[in-house]
Amino acid sequence: MSHIDVLQSDAEGCDYDVLKTLDLSEVSPLIIQFEHGQLTRQKISGAVEYLSTHGYRVLYGGHQTDTLALRQCAPAALLLGH
Repeated sequence: MSHIDVLQSDAEGCDYDVLKTLDLSEVSPLIIQFEHGQLTRQKISGAVEYLSTHGYRVLYGGHQTDTLALRQCAPAALLLGH
C-alpha cells in the first residue's frame, strides 16, 4: 500500500503494538484513530511519543476510549469534514 487516508485500530489492548509496526516515514495516514482504553499508561505514552515524532498531533480522548492522531500537514478541510 502506498497511500492511506484513515487508519482505525481496534486491537483489544494491542493497539500500540500495531501502531509501532507501521513505518510512518513510508506510509503516513492523514488520520489515525486507536483505542487506548485497555492500554497501560506506559503504552499510551509510547504511542503518543511515536506518533508525535512522526509529525502527528495527538488528541487524547480522556475518559473516552479513542485517541485521534492527525498528521500535521493534513488539509484543514478534510479534518473539519468539509
